Amino acid sequence: MVDVGATSIKSRLSDDQGLPLSPINRRSTPYPCTPETLLETIVPRILFSDAPRVAIGLPCEVRDGVVLDGANLTRPAGPGTPSSTALIEQWQGFEAQSVFVASTKRDVRVVNDATLALLGCMRGEGREMVITLGTGFGFSLSVDGELSDTPDIGELDFEGRGSFDSTLGELGRRGDETLWVDNVVSAVEALQKQYGVDLIHLAGGNARRLSPRWFGSLSNKVRIEGNEVALRAGVRLF
Repeated sequence: MVDVGATSIKSRLSDDQGLPLSPINRRSTPYPCTPETLLETIVPRILFSDAPRVAIGLPCEVRDGVVLDGANLTRPAGPGTPSSTALIEQWQGFEAQSVFVASTKRDVRVVNDATLALLGCMRGEGREMVITLGTGFGFSLSVDGELSDTPDIGELDFEGRGSFDSTLGELGRRGDETLWVDNVVSAVEALQKQYGVDLIHLAGGNARRLSPRWFGSLSNKVRIEGNEVALRAGVRLF
C-alpha cells in the first residue's frame, strides 16, 4: 500500500484484511516530481517488499488508472508554487497503473488519494463523502459502497476566497486557524448539500484539529478519521 501525498509518501505492508504487517515508512515527496521521478522513488520499494498486490493513491485526478490532471505534482518546487507547463504535459494522460504494472510485474491499482482514503473508512451504506485535509484539499464520493466519479476540485475557486487547496489546505490553516475552521465547516456544509451526503468522513493530517460538534446540524453525520485510513484501503481495490 502506497499513499503519495503532496508533501510525503507513506507505505506499509498489510494482510488480506487490511491489517498492518509492517510499520509505516515515510519519505518526502521529491520535487520536481516527473512521472519518471515518482517511478524511481516507488518501484524499488515495491520490489523490495515482495508484495504481490499494490494499491497506490496519487494526489491527482485519476480515472481508470490514468492521470487526467497532475495537480500539485505539476509544481516544480512543491505545493504552493506555480505549475510548470512541461510537468503538466508529462502528467496529463500518464498511464500510471499500466506503467507501474509493467515496471514491477505486480498487480497494481492506482487511484486518487482521496478515493483511497474513502475506501479505508466508508461504511458501504447510503451516500458517503470523504474530505481529506492535509497539504491540500481532496474529496471523494460513494453510493452504497460503490465509488462515484468525482473531479479534483483542489485548484477550483472556493467562494471567492482562493482555491480549495490554498484556503482549506495547510497554507490556509497556517495563515489563520480560526478562519480555516470556519472555511472547512462552510465547505463541508456546501458539499453535503450539493451531493445529498448521508455520512461525512474527515481524513488527512489536519482532520484531527476538528471536532464533529463544530458542524452544527451536521454533527451527527461527521466522523473524524485517522491520518492512516488510506493505508487500510488497499484490500478494497482488489
